[in-house]
Amino acid sequence: MNKGGHIYFKVFLEELEKRGYVEGKNLLISRFSAEGAAEKYDLITKEAVESKPDVIVTSSDRIILALSKLTQTIPILGFMTDPVAYRVASSISHPGGNVSGVMVNPSLDIWKKRVEYLKDIAPETRQIFVLSARSLWESPAIASIREAIEQSGCTMVGPPVESPHREPQYQAAFSEAAKTAQACIVSTSLENLSNKELVVRLATEHRFVSIYPVREYVDAGGLIAHDVDLPGLWAQLARQTSLALAGTSVADMPFYQPFRLRLIINLKAADEIGAKVPADLLARADEVID
Repeated sequence: MNKGGHIYFKVFLEELEKRGYVEGKNLLISRFSAEGAAEKYDLITKEAVESKPDVIVTSSDRIILALSKLTQTIPILGFMTDPVAYRVASSISHPGGNVSGVMVNPSLDIWKKRVEYLKDIAPETRQIFVLSARSLWESPAIASIREAIEQSGCTMVGPPVESPHREPQYQAAFSEAAKTAQACIVSTSLENLSNKELVVRLATEHRFVSIYPVREYVDAGGLIAHDVDLPGLWAQLARQTSLALAGTSVADMPFYQPFRLRLIINLKAADEIGAKVPADLLARADEVID
């Protein structure tokens, strides 16, 4: 499991405890972190595999991909966009290998809907900045976003955020993108979520009409979230982990797919960037924050 301080690990551990696995009693957890530096991924995945755990849990496509190249026997559970596209599973319903978990935003239709929401607010948009780590820029996840943007008649622009994914790197990416882009799609990369307050601040400063993948960004002052309920998905990952610890084969464990996303709009954030949210979009929202 990656090291981190956000609430989702608490949700994960609480769900495991409900199923009889309590850290410090009958559960030992070793934590590994790249601390925001993509160049450390190879090191921490090697260390994790060499520790010979019963199960490895992570929240990153890239970490899962790296782990799957190092072991075909240790069960790996985590969040992925499209495990088939990444070639770590033969199918969603029957992975067939040692990788399973939860799928996040796998559908092209989800990204098409997010582009639609952006253009509802900023119909003049032609260039859309995609906020993503450099290590994800050529991934299947970003390819889906690019396709959705191009199908809308717009162009995806960067630049990606360079490692180690801290304030100077985010400032540089936003400043360059602001030269051409009018709107922003924030990808599901863990680096973005770990820097959510910074991301929202920079998006506001550059007056981007921005859409985010989870409500935590809106709680931090962001404009729109098309929310996948991360706490609920972490609880689901804990349930899968408990099954793996009990001996269930990951090869036969289907990837879990969330079926409904919530649209959350922050009107205060719209006012701050001078954007007007159409009444029909507000009517479609699951939650409006004044």
